[in-house]
Amino acid sequence: RDLFQALDQAMDEHGLRTDNVADALTVWLINIWMGANGISNDPPASRVKAVKAQITDSLRMNSGITGASDEQKQVLTESLLLNASVVGAALADPRVKSGEMRAFLQKAMARVGSSIGLDLAAMKLTDTGFVL
Repeated sequence: RDLFQALDQAMDEHGLRTDNVADALTVWLINIWMGANGISNDPPASRVKAVKAQITDSLRMNSGITGASDEQKQVLTESLLLNASVVGAALADPRVKSGEMRAFLQKAMARVGSSIGLDLAAMKLTDTGFVL
């Protein structure tokens, strides 16, 4: 089975699509947050939906996204989903507590912090989305 077919199925369970930048960013951020907080179970659909709403609002104000071509958006979407898949695989690995896997997740969390200015390890995921 193709990776994007598997992603389609997994994301569809939460009402998300693999051809949507906000959906891809939602999956990516939630996976990084899960890694930052040592969580391996998927959050409830209500929380996923709340994060998507937060991200959608943020992206509407981002001229880099609103001005991007469909092709540029698709490349970004696919990149986010591939990164999210790697993090998801790490979270599913029983060795995730090991030094090597933990180091990988720490690097991913550092990337989030530097790229968007959020410390997801300090945040909570609630029915209203991410909160401090």
